Amino acid sequence: MSKEKPDILVLAWPYGLALGLNLFFLFTIKRLGIKVLIREIPFKVPILSKALQPFKMGELDVDENRGFNDSPPVKNVGDWCKFIIATTSRILYYNLADGFLCYHEGGLNIISSYGIKRNKIFPILNSSDTSQLRAWRQELVGNQIKTHPYRIIHVGRLVKWKKVDLLLYAFQQVLAALPGAELVVIGTGPEEENLKLLTRDLGLDKSVHFKGGVYDPKQLAEELFISQVYVLAGMGGLSINDAMAMGKPVICSVCDGTERHLLRDGLNGFFFEENNVQDLAHKIKVILQSPQLCLKMGENSARIIEEEVNEKVAIKQYIQAFESTLA
Repeated sequence: MSKEKPDILVLAWPYGLALGLNLFFLFTIKRLGIKVLIREIPFKVPILSKALQPFKMGELDVDENRGFNDSPPVKNVGDWCKFIIATTSRILYYNLADGFLCYHEGGLNIISSYGIKRNKIFPILNSSDTSQLRAWRQELVGNQIKTHPYRIIHVGRLVKWKKVDLLLYAFQQVLAALPGAELVVIGTGPEEENLKLLTRDLGLDKSVHFKGGVYDPKQLAEELFISQVYVLAGMGGLSINDAMAMGKPVICSVCDGTERHLLRDGLNGFFFEENNVQDLAHKIKVILQSPQLCLKMGENSARIIEEEVNEKVAIKQYIQAFESTLA
């Protein structure tokens, strides 16, 4: 840092801890006049008044399934000490930072609960490279690539908090009404074998396709383009942006907070009642059974991305946050 002397240093978890735990680091940034912004993921941070909840729920040893590991509730002094240390550390390094970046307004209430002034918290929309996705979409349209009229797609890590099992149960009902429907699942993860087993148990083998990880962005764009509707049954976020940029309607429930900026219920997709298989199945069928509605919703998705939620907007918000911090 002494060599580069940046004006602003952006830290993400767990590097922000250095503010409270590394006195040499803290002294160096203060001596050099470097401003520090913490980039926080709001849904991973509890409001201070509820900070004990993960410990009560037995989510101390959080794995990739974000604590859905049936661990026992907190019952000993050691775990209470962990809670006190974790919460105190967060309060300390939060109050040593010069500002915060978070990707939706929900972060304002969460971060301010730790004693941070709201004018130091900057919501910045999350976005992928939507310009490139838009170009690929236009290319696919120009090449007259056909879409599957009853194809549903899900993209994301195969972990419990994505609730792909819920999507499978809903798809079983969709398939009963639309025998030509198919579900494409893209991603890998610790739940992959369990989900494949559930697929067999539900008799969906011929209609559900697990394609593993797709790491080529253009190939992923093609998979989204061929599909009719993108469904996210559990947590997630950025995959919604990608699907919308490819002109697809979206169905989701409670995600990571970014869905509130992206999905307009009835305009470019639907929200379904959280954990309600019947409601999810119904919303999927409504879209698949109405090609004109599907097309219109997809066009609205693409317009929202092009006009409101894209990397250009995010860049402007970053610049505003940096200028405000340096003012």
